[in-house]
Amino acid sequence: MSNSQINLREIINVVKRRKMILLLPPVIVTVICTTAAFLLPRMYESSIRILVQRSEVKNPLTAIANAMSESAIDDPLSSFDEIIYSQKVIGQLIDSLGLAANMYTEAERRSLHVKVYKNIQTKVQQQESFTITYLSDNPHQAQRGASVLADIYIQTVTMAKNQRNQLTVEFYQAKLEEFQQKLEASQRQMVSKIRGRAQSSPNGNMYLYTRLDQLDQQIRDAEARIKENEQNLATTLALPEQISTTSGLQTLFELQRIEVPYSIELRALLKNYEEILSKYTPKHPEATKISTQIIELLDRIGIALRAEIGKKKGQIADFRSDRGKIVEQILNTSTEGNGDQDKQSNYSVYQRLYDEMKVKLEEAQISLSLGKNDENRYTVIDQALLPLYPSKPSHIMIVGGGVFVGILLGIISVIIAELLDTTIRSPKEIDIFRKPIIGLLPDARKKTSI
Repeated sequence: MSNSQINLREIINVVKRRKMILLLPPVIVTVICTTAAFLLPRMYESSIRILVQRSEVKNPLTAIANAMSESAIDDPLSSFDEIIYSQKVIGQLIDSLGLAANMYTEAERRSLHVKVYKNIQTKVQQQESFTITYLSDNPHQAQRGASVLADIYIQTVTMAKNQRNQLTVEFYQAKLEEFQQKLEASQRQMVSKIRGRAQSSPNGNMYLYTRLDQLDQQIRDAEARIKENEQNLATTLALPEQISTTSGLQTLFELQRIEVPYSIELRALLKNYEEILSKYTPKHPEATKISTQIIELLDRIGIALRAEIGKKKGQIADFRSDRGKIVEQILNTSTEGNGDQDKQSNYSVYQRLYDEMKVKLEEAQISLSLGKNDENRYTVIDQALLPLYPSKPSHIMIVGGGVFVGILLGIISVIIAELLDTTIRSPKEIDIFRKPIIGLLPDARKKTSI
């Protein structure tokens, strides 16, 4: 008990003796922190939260990507932070907010990129929703920044997915054409050999061969018509920008002579346009009116050409389907040797590969069609609101932290001062130095009784 009283008394004596050292650091640090809290720029933050709905249709390309996880491929949030914090997205945000209006040097722009990067905060909740927070010294800018970041992210992910789906469709289309060519080559070999034997021994299959020749001719005619329509479509798409030039007018006159949809209407408009140009310049109101009508008619011609191309492609698909059925019928009704059986086996392999690739192409086309509306997968749960009060700096946290740090510095300063002070203030401290006692001085503060 006495030891604790002595220790407490010593502590009190130290506090009384070093009170200036103990109080000065907290006062100085608190004043500095309080001043800084009110001088620091006020920052406002606004957040937007968006729910991501899972896609039920998987990209067929994931079936052959064994080294990659399907969840990683089809998860739009798998590269969330990489997209949000990319230089491209930050640059688009800066341009949208107009932050680089008065910046001309590359160093200033890079500094601005770093500043904007630090003002972005993201959070993903269980791979089902994400939150984007943007900080700014302007409350309206904070609100717009969060909304713009969300829009840029959604557009970037949607565009990337559509590009992937488009590449998938193109890949399967190329493979389908490859297998189709091999299948047709195998069909021709089989049918040619079987037809040679059928001519020497009639068995009622000559009608099938005749029908097969008709289908081949119809396929060639449809393919030629598609190629012609595609060339006309390319010409039609390029004409609106060249309609006022000499080469553009020449192309228009050549186009109206070809059997394209609305060629009669185009011929009449071109006749009127030629008569007006013989009197006025292309900038004359009458000439401008006719040129506008021609451009509108070219749009209608383009739509009609696309429809006809699609129709011809559908006919070719039907012709090839009928051709395959006839070939199967010929193969089933013929008796072949071992060599022909090998060819028939190759034909069956190509037929199976073609059918499988056709199914995969249809799946890829469905994914591409659904991906065009992929933005509907994102639902805004919490809109980015206009912040009414600044979120930074926190005056209470800064001043409270300053008081705590100041007290801690004061205590440390007192301890250091006591450790460096060699003044002897009690008999116990004499023992520390191990020196002999020469004499004692009475303590005048203590009263002695007589």
